[in-house]
Amino acid sequence: MEVCLDTDVMIDLLRGRREVVERLRGLELVPAVTAVTVAELYMGERAGEKLDLVLRRFKFYPLDFESARLAGKIYRILRGRGELVEFRDILIGAVCIRHGLPLVTRNVRHFKKLEEFGLTVINPEELAERTRSVNK
Repeated sequence: MEVCLDTDVMIDLLRGRREVVERLRGLELVPAVTAVTVAELYMGERAGEKLDLVLRRFKFYPLDFESARLAGKIYRILRGRGELVEFRDILIGAVCIRHGLPLVTRNVRHFKKLEEFGLTVINPEELAERTRSVNK
């Protein structure tokens, strides 16, 4: 099962948070990240050679034209309803929607607003159960 890891989950992995590492270890996952997540990670203090090595193990999804267009439409619809979501989150969500990737994030509350547009949101705690049901 291919999944996209949100920035918060990637930070947990880079910091070696045991519970997150243990949840992901042993699962049959193809982990991926978006260009937005990569940019956010390099904005942080942990940018460097270790980050380079870690990110090379992940499938990479760029922010392409279709994803950018979708993100703009989602933002416009949500803004029109007074439901604001951080634009970086909308960009990540749009890339995932475009490529049919579920998003693994602890920031479920923000990303839930994107489910109506086709995003599947998975809390890391639910990942093992969801993976088992997909691999049956």
